[in-house]
Amino acid sequence: MRTFCVAVIVLSLLSVGQPAPLTCETLMKPRDTEGPDLTGRWFFLALSAEHCIAPTLLDVLLRPSFVFDVTSMDAPNVYNSSIKITIDGHCLEQSEMFFYKDNQMFEVDSNNAALGKADVFLYSGCPDCIVVKGTDIIDTLMLISRRKVVTAAELAEFETQARCLGWSTPQVFKAEHALENCKVADDVSDEETLTIMQSIYPKMYDRVISMHDKIINCIANLVVSFFNSFF
Repeated sequence: MRTFCVAVIVLSLLSVGQPAPLTCETLMKPRDTEGPDLTGRWFFLALSAEHCIAPTLLDVLLRPSFVFDVTSMDAPNVYNSSIKITIDGHCLEQSEMFFYKDNQMFEVDSNNAALGKADVFLYSGCPDCIVVKGTDIIDTLMLISRRKVVTAAELAEFETQARCLGWSTPQVFKAEHALENCKVADDVSDEETLTIMQSIYPKMYDRVISMHDKIINCIANLVVSFFNSFF
């Protein structure tokens, strides 16, 4: 009996030191604290989507890494994001403008006014991360951080958010960036594009062969989800 009582006390003390797991209700809430200063450099670390096909094809075909360099513009709440994408050592850069206010991001029109549906910042226990739920052609959940790599616990929290939505297992992007010789995408000639593709294609082919099971599993899950929607 004494042994049993000691065990109960030990377990009680351990439970006091363990935080309660966050519920889906909490994880799915829009961020209710003041939003972060978006200016500066951010790393796009992981992606989940309503369907697995987009993250899977990104991983198998391209294995990209993403960096965002954000600057504020003269117009209130308007920012420019220089997006640098690295694929097999090749870096391409593309700029996009967006409107940001109250933990929501919008595309902008020619007058820099907010346009379309908002991408919403959700709760995140990571102190220097933002979790963005995007609604576009493909509904997505994105983990973006000031750091190149987050902790296992922070990534697990993001994975739980994806499960709460019933979306795909997050695809974690590479933390390798070739930013020194990044070329503006609009300035790349057809000849340069062909050279880049010739360099990337053999690696892409090898990944398709070695990771074909991942593609098959994704397609199988899509088929199952499609039929389950009718029953």
